[in-house]
Amino acid sequence: AEADIAAAQAAYNALTDAEKAQVTNYTDLEALIARISAAKVKAVVDAIAELNDDSSSEAVNGVKAQYDALTDAEKAQVTNIDKLIDLVNKFSASVAQKVIDAINGLSASSTEDEVMAVKAQYDALTADEKAHVTNYDALKALIDAISAAKAKVVSDLIAKLDENSDE
Repeated sequence: AEADIAAAQAAYNALTDAEKAQVTNYTDLEALIARISAAKVKAVVDAIAELNDDSSSEAVNGVKAQYDALTDAEKAQVTNIDKLIDLVNKFSASVAQKVIDAINGLSASSTEDEVMAVKAQYDALTADEKAHVTNYDALKALIDAISAAKAKVVSDLIAKLDENSDE
């Protein structure tokens, strides 16, 4: 139905002003758009109202996705957005803490596989969750050290080739 409404709106918008004046039931389309918009807002408000501290991160992220799909005008009508923001932040911090702990568990003696496994955990986070990871610089330093060590091995191999070529 929404695709049909969008098509009707696009067709109307393509008309000249004189042609638009001949469309006598355009207010019906506007009313339909307004009802659908109100229903979407109500669905998000109701979904937020059902969330609580025991809700799963999937449930919270699902409602956030519904909210994100609203237009700016529709978002402005969501009266309980603070509750959703609080829950999103709670889950983001919780998920981020697991990555923070994993980074803290690494050291200069960690293997490349161990470091890259933690990097994969970090990369899997959403932007909101990444914002809560306060020790990413430590992970980045380990990744950079691994890259430098790998580059040194190759440089040393090439240097040995140069030495051997003199023989």
